[in-house]
Amino acid sequence: MLNDGTESVENWPFYTEYVAYKGWFDNVEDKALDTLKTAVAQLLQNFEKPDNKTFNGKNKSKKQ
Repeated sequence: MLNDGTESVENWPFYTEYVAYKGWFDNVEDKALDTLKTAVAQLLQNFEKPDNKTFNGKNKSKKQ
């Protein structure tokens, strides 16, 4: 914000954009952590199946 926020009239047009960006930015870390937790949970669930106990690095196909 211009003038370190001391001149409120100058900064008003950018205030709503600043608040929207700050809200998005503050939640990025939480969203990344949730994504990581979901990925790890899915991997653990896949490896708990009896037919999927070992990892074969030769098979490069995607599992659906």
